[in-house]
Amino acid sequence: MQKGAKQTSHCSLGPYWKNKLTKKKLAAYHASEWGGELKKKVEEERVLISGQAVLVFEGEAFFDHQSISV
Repeated sequence: MQKGAKQTSHCSLGPYWKNKLTKKKLAAYHASEWGGELKKKVEEERVLISGQAVLVFEGEAFFDHQSISV
């Protein structure tokens, strides 16, 4: 999946569809430019998402620790 917002929506909709369909295991299609089929298992307070992934970017980031405010 591309971004946290999409992961959040899949996690938010998981419990909804679990209750609506009375199923713990669900299949979903991620409709976007990249697309993808997902499997979701809805547990008590978690939604486990699985599927295939493709590495599209890899790199390193270096930060000046003095300029980072916490």
